[in-house]
Amino acid sequence: MFGKIITAMITPFDKDDNINLESLKKLIEHLIKNNTSCILANGTTGECPTLSDIEKIVLFEKTLNYVDKRIPIIAGIGTNSTKKTIDFMKRIEYLPLAGYLVVVPYYNKPDQIGLYEHFKTIAKHTNKPIMIYNIPSRTGIDMAFETIKKLSKIDNIVAIKESNKNVDKIIQIKNELSNFKAYVGDDVLLYDALLNNADGIVSVASHIYGKSIHHIIQLMRTKQYDDAKAIFDIYQPKFKALFIKPNPVPLKTALNKLGFNVGSVRLPLVDMDNKMKEELYNILGV
Repeated sequence: MFGKIITAMITPFDKDDNINLESLKKLIEHLIKNNTSCILANGTTGECPTLSDIEKIVLFEKTLNYVDKRIPIIAGIGTNSTKKTIDFMKRIEYLPLAGYLVVVPYYNKPDQIGLYEHFKTIAKHTNKPIMIYNIPSRTGIDMAFETIKKLSKIDNIVAIKESNKNVDKIIQIKNELSNFKAYVGDDVLLYDALLNNADGIVSVASHIYGKSIHHIIQLMRTKQYDDAKAIFDIYQPKFKALFIKPNPVPLKTALNKLGFNVGSVRLPLVDMDNKMKEELYNILGV
């Protein structure tokens, strides 16, 4: 449905802090040429908390227009309010999106019953596929496997982006839920996730290293594990470097260095200082 490499796309801004549509178009062409199989717009890497609803709609419309049906587009729509999420989702149901990414509610700290009811209620209001986004480091709560198992029985809840410190939950999912897709949400866990039958990755590093990530995935699919591990080990320090400051600060810094003119991050995120930029460039080789 979404392929192996879902790029969690940045949102480029111009010098006036508006969405830079020219840079967006250039970036999308680059991603498609470098093996992105699906684009996630308005995710964490896209600075979703800082975009207005109007900006999000413009971002989705323009991304769909520039992609022109070549690959699927997923829209990040999740909030910590079930009602607010549904209300916004209804505003964009007319768009030919491939699905929605819905994050585990943050700040409220619902229990597992609350998590189940949140996703179940959202799923009732759309026919589009839903991918759960479980990222305890940002939400303050971890969706339990039993909750995932219950939600997987709902027809249009089809996948999870699992962003934890290890791949334990991905292993459980792939062992017990044969028709439910599990994507790893951290580039540094790519090899371990693929070794345990993950369906793919929601990637930050694919902005820069899409072809290399694709190569690793192809080697794993043909059981050339040693070769895949050797290549992964070369890129793992680069993947880690993209998180030496809050995401997407290092990524935007690197993309600007590479000539993509994606602009700065929005407050409360801030740019890297010049010393750290040079350290980043050296690690990434840009």
